Amino acid sequence: MPSSKEIKDFERGIEEHPDRPRVICFGDSWFNYPLQLIDLNKQLERLYRKSYFYNESVLGRDSADLKKLRPRLQRLLQQYSFDVLLLSMGGNDVVGSELREFIKRPDEPQDFGSRPWGQVPALIHQHIHLASFESTLRYVASDYQQIIDLRNHERPGCEIVMHNYDYPWPDGRAYKLFGRKLTGPWIKPFLEQVDVVDFASQRIICSWLIDQFTEVQRELLSRNQRVRCVDSRGLLIKAIDWDNEIHPKRAGFKRIAEVAWKPVLDSLLS
Repeated sequence: MPSSKEIKDFERGIEEHPDRPRVICFGDSWFNYPLQLIDLNKQLERLYRKSYFYNESVLGRDSADLKKLRPRLQRLLQQYSFDVLLLSMGGNDVVGSELREFIKRPDEPQDFGSRPWGQVPALIHQHIHLASFESTLRYVASDYQQIIDLRNHERPGCEIVMHNYDYPWPDGRAYKLFGRKLTGPWIKPFLEQVDVVDFASQRIICSWLIDQFTEVQRELLSRNQRVRCVDSRGLLIKAIDWDNEIHPKRAGFKRIAEVAWKPVLDSLLS
């Protein structure tokens, strides 16, 4: 969440330049990665210096946490008349600690649920309980839709831009601050508990999960107007690109902002 100084700077900026785009970033650690000024919010501020950014994001939020903050988002949309709402949510639900809710051992029964998955890889069939994962996706989609509906009611001209994250790097690295582990790892320990112990298999599984999350976002796009999605899959393909399992380093965030986000935002913020 922004500091009092950041709020004052934002308010001063939009007062002095009321015609410039106003952007609210609402989400998780990909928009606010403390205490390093490297996240997508900072990269986008660098790219669009004549836009004003209000960053309402916190490390570790999942979509349920963001849903609780809807009244605050409603007040901010009313107060500042934002032109663009950037959403970063769902990653912690799909490839965060919630992963333990839908992983399984090969000898445990499978339930496909009702979602049309298409061809399911063997690793997924063995290690992801699909009905449980479907339930997660349904909740995430509902949380997105509720924010879209809120936008429609409070600020229908505001463009929503969401994103799908890049494929994680499940090597067991946690998030550290000043050398101390604060949270994570989010993927490797849980997959090892169900006997997925090699990196290649772990990455296949978590990449498939991100692909299904992307399909849910595409379904949201098909049902709603003034919503766009940034696809950043496959941009960071080396361990050196990642600070830990689910957060890029500075160069990684920079590449994602320039290659994936900029083509989507140029027409809105340039």
